[in-house]
Amino acid sequence: MARRVRSPDALILLSSVAAVVLLAPLRSVAEAAPPAAFVATLLLFVAPGVLVTYWFFWDSISGPAVAPVAFAISTGVFGLLGVPFLILHGSVESYVWASGAVLAVSLTMAGLRVLWASPPASESGTGTDGGGGTDGPPAGWLWVPLAVLGGGLALVATRRVPSNYDDAWVYLSWVRDFMYSERLALRDPYFGERTAELSRVKVNGWLLEQAALSRVSGLDPVEMVLRYLTPTLVVVALLAVYALARALLKSGRAAVLAASVYALFHVAFIEPSVHNVGVELAVRIAEDKHAARFLVLPAALLSAALYVEGRRRRYLGLFAFLCWTTVAVHPSVLGALGLCMLGFGLAHVAVNLRRREAWTGMAALALALWSVLLGPLLLLFAGRSPAAVLFSADINATPPAVLEYTVFITESWRHVYEFGDGSYMMHPWLLLNPVMLGVYVVGIPFLLRRAKRSIAAQLLLGGLAVVTVAVYVPPVATFVGEELIVPGLLWRLAWPIPLLGLLTAGWMVWEALVYAEARLGGLEMGRGGAARVLSLALVAVLVAVAAPPVVAKAVGLYREYEVARTANYHPDPVFPWIRDNMEEPGVLLARDSANNVIPAYSTTVDVVSQRGEGMIRDREELARRAGSALGIPRRYWDVHRFFFGPTLDEEAHEILRRYGVDYLMVYAGGPLDARLETLPGFSAVDGAPRQKYALYAVDLQKLGPPARGPDRPRDVAPSAATGS
Repeated sequence: MARRVRSPDALILLSSVAAVVLLAPLRSVAEAAPPAAFVATLLLFVAPGVLVTYWFFWDSISGPAVAPVAFAISTGVFGLLGVPFLILHGSVESYVWASGAVLAVSLTMAGLRVLWASPPASESGTGTDGGGGTDGPPAGWLWVPLAVLGGGLALVATRRVPSNYDDAWVYLSWVRDFMYSERLALRDPYFGERTAELSRVKVNGWLLEQAALSRVSGLDPVEMVLRYLTPTLVVVALLAVYALARALLKSGRAAVLAASVYALFHVAFIEPSVHNVGVELAVRIAEDKHAARFLVLPAALLSAALYVEGRRRRYLGLFAFLCWTTVAVHPSVLGALGLCMLGFGLAHVAVNLRRREAWTGMAALALALWSVLLGPLLLLFAGRSPAAVLFSADINATPPAVLEYTVFITESWRHVYEFGDGSYMMHPWLLLNPVMLGVYVVGIPFLLRRAKRSIAAQLLLGGLAVVTVAVYVPPVATFVGEELIVPGLLWRLAWPIPLLGLLTAGWMVWEALVYAEARLGGLEMGRGGAARVLSLALVAVLVAVAAPPVVAKAVGLYREYEVARTANYHPDPVFPWIRDNMEEPGVLLARDSANNVIPAYSTTVDVVSQRGEGMIRDREELARRAGSALGIPRRYWDVHRFFFGPTLDEEAHEILRRYGVDYLMVYAGGPLDARLETLPGFSAVDGAPRQKYALYAVDLQKLGPPARGPDRPRDVAPSAATGS
């Protein structure tokens, strides 16, 4: 009986009951301790995934590897559950109750197993990282460098304040809208307009999951996502790399070393640039596309490798489920996963040409993957171009020409390198990275030598080769960009390269240490002792060498992205003030720098424009590439004319009336701010902070005569206005 009480079923059941008690009868305690409320909510979220992993995959997935796989499974369960609520415009309350029912069923089954089922043999200590089974001796102190590196990335995640133009605010706007809306995915949180028929937000269960986490925990969605969820996901992502490495390399110590190499790479090359990897892992992982990339993709590759190795149908089912999970998180990762599986299949079949099971196994994986794609392709692409589908499916409702060509002309988005003949490939910054260059030069021969007998080598080699050809061979990349996707999405297909390349690097380091151990076999260090000591020493030296430049880059990252100086996020005070004080519906006219953020704090205030300045700035080049005029929405032009044209003239008054503007936000202390204080129809909102922005109420019936004369003020920041 004592063994049953200590089983994972019992532990998950007891911890879930404790979490429910904290979040319901002891709600006041949870509200006074936000971290405890978040941890309790997270426990309830991952409980079904942990139980499913324990019930069906205990023979291959155990120890710390359970965490990322369980997280991916729970993400799929609750994400796919939310899709019908989004499509049918249900309520978040109904979704939370349905999720609670799923959790209750899972816990009930766990309780029944505690009473009647016999624990699997894995509980005796075989086959786990810590039990001395097939994964070899425990990693021990090797976890320390990984914990330090992961802690550093998590610290960056907790302290970074997103730029006002970051995608994070768009997702947070939808999360807040889902959290408070009576009908999900019915209206756009920026303009209050009805969502498009094929909008991706109607299948984005990941955003609905975040809204539910915020609702259950009682945390504000901005605080919950930026300060609690993001660092948690960073840790889970590193454990996902560990889990995949352990499944491939069959060694817990080798897996920890590979995960440390992966984390060290992201720490060493973190920089505020479009050509980065560390920033995407450390601070953008909560965004749907990066969540699918860092959390679901490794778990899907893990399940595919385990299926090919053991031909157990439950792993095929897990792979198919994770493919569907990507649809509820971000479907663009399916392309990257498909390329990896194509490479894996080609490599596996090439070395097993006469084995029927090699062909049937890969065919089964292909069918599992295509089960996700065939239906949507037949429905969406019948008579429609890929760009048109992407336009209707883009959360930002970006015009197709912008999606296609921004990567060619905007410096901050230059993911594509173009040749004189019109062909292109992904920008070669990743290939030129010294670590990745070493992987290609040394790692490819390393994998080729092992491909005939090693499934791990087949997956890594095949995935690297096919993905590299798809994005870096100009004729192939151009065909993929023009015919299968759009050029603006080509860089996403390269996402598996760092994962597969760094796993290869970790494997090579491990093999070098094993070789060194064999050469030092005479030392009195015990079995496996030499490799363990050398592994720890190597990682420690690399961390020490990387620390000084990383600190300098981190300081630059803080300055570039306005990172807060304290542990708590402090936005411009006007945004939370709007959230707490402007409860009546209204329309606010502001610069795009503020428009992108406001709906993330308020569900009652609509804005007039969102990210329109970039389209207007690059309109001529975009039109030249598209071969036709760019269809920029009128609302974007109106905001541009209001703030950059002759402000407060007759056209400006007409813009205010056209959108029924209730509030006007300008730079505090700027020329326009000073002018508004003296004009009829504009009154400073009482109590609104004036740190960066000044907020005015607009009475359209009391507007005075339009401004006249050449010296009409424009809305510029005080520093820019000095001397003008």
